[in-house]
Amino acid sequence: MPDAEQTSTLSADSDVLDDGTSSPTTKRTRTALKRTRKSARLAGGPAATKSEASVILTLMNRIAKLENFAITLSSKFEAQERLIKKLTSPTLPPTPALAAIPPSKKRTCALYADIVKSDPLATQVSARLELASSLRTLDEKSVVAVLENVPDNLQGNQSISDNIFLDKLCASCPSLPKPVLNFRVKCVSPTVECRPTKVKFSTQNDRDIFIRTFSKALRELPDRPATKRPIRVRRDMTRDELTLLRSLRKKCFEANQKAGEIRYFVRDLEIVQLTTPRPLPPSHVPVAPGQSA
Repeated sequence: MPDAEQTSTLSADSDVLDDGTSSPTTKRTRTALKRTRKSARLAGGPAATKSEASVILTLMNRIAKLENFAITLSSKFEAQERLIKKLTSPTLPPTPALAAIPPSKKRTCALYADIVKSDPLATQVSARLELASSLRTLDEKSVVAVLENVPDNLQGNQSISDNIFLDKLCASCPSLPKPVLNFRVKCVSPTVECRPTKVKFSTQNDRDIFIRTFSKALRELPDRPATKRPIRVRRDMTRDELTLLRSLRKKCFEANQKAGEIRYFVRDLEIVQLTTPRPLPPSHVPVAPGQSA
């Protein structure tokens, strides 16, 4: 009778484990259970019960899910690393403007530097923290637009005038999303006549619509501000992107001066050629792109 009971148990376990849609991990579990029962029969011990087989199968399935989750996280991390390298790697050869930026003055403890040299894990953790910080920065900037050449009295009460200007602009164009916050960027140079204005929105989609619709809404505004240079808008950028932006604008300025007309302009870190060139403005007013992105 013991043999009959073991045969019945094996048959019941096979019903639980034999599934045509079983994953590789489930199939490995089934093979392992069969080997365990065979060893138990040869040794004269009790065979695995149906409940024990179910518990083992459940544990193996959970392990498989954890392995798949780890693989997914690893793939996402590699994709994020590639995105960061793509966004931060320079697309132009080194120029004097790029070389003029001083290196980071971050201080490193001598003891910590020795630990980093001897422990690869410290380097990996530091690199991942830096990557996470870059991702947070990109996420924060994804909902912010920057206005340039908006009139500025260089005083603390300029925000009141900026709020009035943005309210009138949004009221005149219903399709223009209304920002939730705006403030002037602090500039290092004392010769800057118009500090950039950062405009924050609730979503990235609202920010993108604002950038696409801003020029049209500004042209239709009856009492738009009188400025020496045209008011323009761009997305918020990192320090590396701002460095590249300055370099591209300088090259465009030189090319337009050489051509004697406005033939090129910069659109989101890309130089674009106009189909119909425009005449050069009568004068040039220096306007900083901002101390920070």
